[in-house]
Amino acid sequence: MVQVLKEKKQATERLASLSAQSEKRLQELERNVQLMRQQQGQLQRRLREETEQKRRLEAEMNKRQHRVKVGCLAGGVAASQPGGEGSAYRHATVKGWSRGLPESVSSLESESYRKLRARVRIQ
Repeated sequence: MVQVLKEKKQATERLASLSAQSEKRLQELERNVQLMRQQQGQLQRRLREETEQKRRLEAEMNKRQHRVKVGCLAGGVAASQPGGEGSAYRHATVKGWSRGLPESVSSLESESYRKLRARVRIQ
């Protein structure tokens, strides 16, 4: 009889221990879920900001590229001649085209951004 009570007590203690472990594990998982939600929010915010910045930079680049093309067209035939007036305007515009962009552009130059800059220089 004493042996049976002892075994029941041990079984009860094991169940209590498992319950406590399960509770700790549940709390840990809930904390992890909360951290992941915070990280997801931060990443979504960062993605929105970078997408907006990319859109602004592309718009600025397109505007400047358009100015360069218009400047070349305004020079007419002279633009295609090495010493022509249009050529000097084009060179000055392309050479200093990035002066008005924010400082962050320099640090964000991606491969496609460099390719677009090179294309503007060629035209």
